[in-house]
Amino acid sequence: MVNSLVVMFMKFGDTSAAKCLFDECVDKNFVLYSRDLSNYVHQGLAGEAVSVMGEMLQQGLRPDKAFCLQSQLSHN
Repeated sequence: MVNSLVVMFMKFGDTSAAKCLFDECVDKNFVLYSRDLSNYVHQGLAGEAVSVMGEMLQQGLRPDKAFCLQSQLSHN
């Protein structure tokens, strides 16, 4: 549910609401991190994307080749 709301807020350009929901989520997983990261990249917010990637790595979640390819394709 949180994932869908974060995506919706990002789609409509409300990055502060999306960030608030993401930050409040207690059970973040790979899908939520990768969606959030992808949304920031798509919005052109590199600093936020780097921050999310750092948090993702701190949680021990490592992007795989499929994630990197998907991120590249969604950015173009």
